[in-house]
Amino acid sequence: MKRLWLLAVVVSTMLSVFPGPSAIATFPTIDIEEYRYLPRKETAPLGGVLQWHNIGSLTHTASQDGPLRFFNTGQLAPGGFSTGTTMWAAGRFPYHCRIHPNLMRGLVRVPVTVSSAAIGLGEPVTITMSSNALFKGYTFDLQRKRNQGRWVIVRRKIGTHSLDVTPKRTGEFRFRARVVDLDRDRSGWSPAASVLVGDV
Repeated sequence: MKRLWLLAVVVSTMLSVFPGPSAIATFPTIDIEEYRYLPRKETAPLGGVLQWHNIGSLTHTASQDGPLRFFNTGQLAPGGFSTGTTMWAAGRFPYHCRIHPNLMRGLVRVPVTVSSAAIGLGEPVTITMSSNALFKGYTFDLQRKRNQGRWVIVRRKIGTHSLDVTPKRTGEFRFRARVVDLDRDRSGWSPAASVLVGDV
């Protein structure tokens, strides 16, 4: 009886340490068909993991355009899956197939996140631009837009993964960011996140 109890404890511990197939992470997948990505434009959450799957009959890649190069799947044979790519920075990231660069283009968009969708006037809101607080060699530029106005710079060369902003007027504020390396090579602007600022 004691042996059966010990066996049950061991099996229970193994299941908690080595979960079964149902606990294995699955990633949002971009399919690669003949000469196209499906979808061609993908929006991934900040910190989300993407994977490419070649469902066609030719070998392809998914390689980010320069000068920033955060991801490159390498050659994916028919039926092949890429490893997961973590989208750690907000921005707009075009990519292509290195084998068919003039025929195959794709785009990954990663929006910033905001700590609250609605705040009172005089309250701060946290804008998060990176899922990784320990990144090195990069900074962020942050823009805002109030109501139907124009985009203006909030701050350049932000070296932290988030920034607290306190709007001084009421209205709908939209925030977007781009990642910049030490050579000032940059991504495109991210999709915007909105914050409604009202009187308390």
